[in-house]
Amino acid sequence: MSLTVTVNSAVNLPNVEENPGRVDDPFCLITFRGIQKKTRVIENTLNPNWAEKLTWDGLESTIAPSESVEIEVKDYEKIGRNRLLGTATLPLREMVRSNTHSVTATVPLFDASKRRLEASVSLVLQYATPDSKTGGPDE
Repeated sequence: MSLTVTVNSAVNLPNVEENPGRVDDPFCLITFRGIQKKTRVIENTLNPNWAEKLTWDGLESTIAPSESVEIEVKDYEKIGRNRLLGTATLPLREMVRSNTHSVTATVPLFDASKRRLEASVSLVLQYATPDSKTGGPDE
């Protein structure tokens, strides 16, 4: 069993860059069952397009509808701590219950104080179970 999260893009990220004339260098962290994976850093943009697949292989138990993934978008810093641009929690209920075990979502981001931002991140989640079919609908 595996979970694949395709992190497509983010839009309208807040600019926390302190250097005039620069904007953020965002990357996305996805945490599932305590295991964190991240996208590459895209420099100098508030609307990154990652189109990156992150996979959790070898899951020892099925994904329950009550589980979720944690999403963090951060500004990469060469020196010092990476700064939080936005965070969200995406429940996996819809993905687990769908016939295709797949869901496409655009998730609003929140700041560290849990205030909703104008920013959002677009994802595709796919859950491969032992009985998942790899072929077409006629199999």
